[in-house]
Amino acid sequence: MLFDFDKILITSSFAGIVIIMLMALYYRKKLSDLSKEHYTIIKEKNALLWTYNALKRKIAKENNFATDLAEAHVTAKFLTPRLSASRHSNATSAKTPDRYQYIARMLEHDMNPEHIASLLLISLPEAEQLVTLSRLAHKS
Repeated sequence: MLFDFDKILITSSFAGIVIIMLMALYYRKKLSDLSKEHYTIIKEKNALLWTYNALKRKIAKENNFATDLAEAHVTAKFLTPRLSASRHSNATSAKTPDRYQYIARMLEHDMNPEHIASLLLISLPEAEQLVTLSRLAHKS
């Protein structure tokens, strides 16, 4: 015959196999490149996550410091009349302390006597007494 079908079949099969092998090599290279890119992205994500958590801890630490500083300021203002009275030999010479105003402000911020006691470094009965006296001072 004019065409030898066996030769055509073998040649086309060989060409098909070569094309399939070239496609497999191409997709294998593409998969390798994507895997490398994925690994790089994961490393960058982990580095950013670590930095984010470090910044979050730093902000929390600074907020805690600011809170402690504000509480120390309130405590210092509260204790100033007590300290000035102890410096003078006559405790009655000190004017009426502003502590009742501070206690009233704390009560306005929904602080209970336990929290006030811990904040001002005083005993719970003393804090309860100050709350009671502060309420009486504001009634009159």
